[in-house]
Amino acid sequence: MRDSEHEYLFHQGTDFRAYEYMGAHTAGDGTTVFRVWAPNAADVALCGDFCSWDASRAIPMKRITEGGVWETRTGLIEEGSRYKYLITASDGRLLWKSDPYSVRLDSPPECASVLGRMPSDYPWNDSGWMGTRPSARDFSRPLNI
Repeated sequence: MRDSEHEYLFHQGTDFRAYEYMGAHTAGDGTTVFRVWAPNAADVALCGDFCSWDASRAIPMKRITEGGVWETRTGLIEEGSRYKYLITASDGRLLWKSDPYSVRLDSPPECASVLGRMPSDYPWNDSGWMGTRPSARDFSRPLNI
């Protein structure tokens, strides 16, 4: 799916594969692209091990949609590096947020995201449960996530 399709469907609330677009992903040119949804942010930056958690050295992100998706591309970050989004709220507060689409997280009590790859060869073994669960499209019942 093209980025523009993901952006459209994400803002519609119907991108059922948003994890392929949002979060951190290796691009074809060897860089890593980071995307986060922060619709009310005045500014967003990427901060972590790669800049010694120094906010003044954080990597700035650019707002790429009117709906509030922010993005940056960098070749500076190695797999296994910890990171967070440094969000400047409209009232000037600085908020450190982990990546809601991260594939790995620090061990508790820490909460930084860890740059890693989505496992593509994970041996799922839940076919019995998948065959008996209610339909994922049954919107007549409450959903607990």
